[in-house]
Amino acid sequence: MASSVLINWKQQIKVKKKLMDHTKKHEALFHHVGNTKQSVNEKDKQKLLNKLKKSTEILTKADEEYYKENISGQTIRLKWENVLENCYKNIQDLEKERIQLLSHILTRYNQHVLTFGQTLNVCQSQIDQAIKSIDVENDIQSFMEETSIYSEDNKSEFLLLDYYEEDGSVIMDKERRVASINMKLQRLTTDTDKALKDKEGLEKMLKAYNENPAFSDMKNEENTSVLLEETNLKLNLLEANHFKLASALAELEGRSLPSHPCSERIAKWKEKGLQHCSVHISRSINTKKFQSSESTRLTNRSNCRASRILSIEHDSESGSTDQPNKPPRGLSRRIKDLHLEGNENSHINGHGKSLCTVLYPYKPQRDDELSLKKGDHLEIHHKDEDGWWYGSLNGKKGYFPSTYVEEDTPGQTSNA
Repeated sequence: MASSVLINWKQQIKVKKKLMDHTKKHEALFHHVGNTKQSVNEKDKQKLLNKLKKSTEILTKADEEYYKENISGQTIRLKWENVLENCYKNIQDLEKERIQLLSHILTRYNQHVLTFGQTLNVCQSQIDQAIKSIDVENDIQSFMEETSIYSEDNKSEFLLLDYYEEDGSVIMDKERRVASINMKLQRLTTDTDKALKDKEGLEKMLKAYNENPAFSDMKNEENTSVLLEETNLKLNLLEANHFKLASALAELEGRSLPSHPCSERIAKWKEKGLQHCSVHISRSINTKKFQSSESTRLTNRSNCRASRILSIEHDSESGSTDQPNKPPRGLSRRIKDLHLEGNENSHINGHGKSLCTVLYPYKPQRDDELSLKKGDHLEIHHKDEDGWWYGSLNGKKGYFPSTYVEEDTPGQTSNA
């Protein structure tokens, strides 16, 4: 795509040189016909007129070709920039998803580590602290700021139309020069009016999308926004070309020069005998729009993933209607549910007490865990499938690791 922009740029200069040469030859022929038509016979005079007519046709064709090359250059450049913008958005999308995925993996890893026993408690505590310090939104914001390539006032350079008639140093009748410039101004005015109508239509579409979200989707809004941006750019370029030609016409007619905001952004230079003009068009890249659309896509993906995980966990929890399991330790803190305790009490009353003896001392890592000493006897209220049991010791209720205790048999319970 970048090569297409360069090829078009070179092609514009090539076609411009061709147009300038044809115009120069045409003007020379025109003056020759005007100077000799009184001194030649009718036959030679007709030949000269035919030659002048053919030269006019060639000049018109070259002028149209140059105009089309310049307009197509705008489209090619815009497509190239859109490709770069899409690549930039996709890379950001992947990087942000990677950050969120790493956070999710770390959380799941923390959950599994908790089931491996006392030897991993120190590592689990470090990982738990790391998880608490994670701020995904802040990390994404930092990444966006560090990798941002767009400023609020991004500018693109475009070649403007340059015509033989604008050069005051060339030999050409003033009347013909004025008429030719007026013709080109009329063409630009027609295209500008059409672009303005297109812009109004696109703005109405966006307004309708905002007022009636049910009749549109994000893809339609993005496409309409891109078309509106293209139309605004086309309008700016047409106005810059019109201002440049109007300035040349005003200077030719001795009038005061028109004013336009783009006048300070037009650059002129000469290269290989040809005059070139370019304009830097401000393109305010709406990075917030990109961030919003990317954030929406990522949020939808994360929500879908989280919904699947929660659905699986809910299914496993719903396996026991008498005693629901506690939330996973790695994903949230343990909570003391009054409804859960009520169910535990009814379970104990219906089946008798279940006791266990502490084999190893245990120091609680969280507020909802019990402190264990070797030889302590605990009453078991509930056994979780992840290896953590819920019970009471000396009137205090909490969680404790099942690997640190040995459940008493019914005979041991009665003896105790």
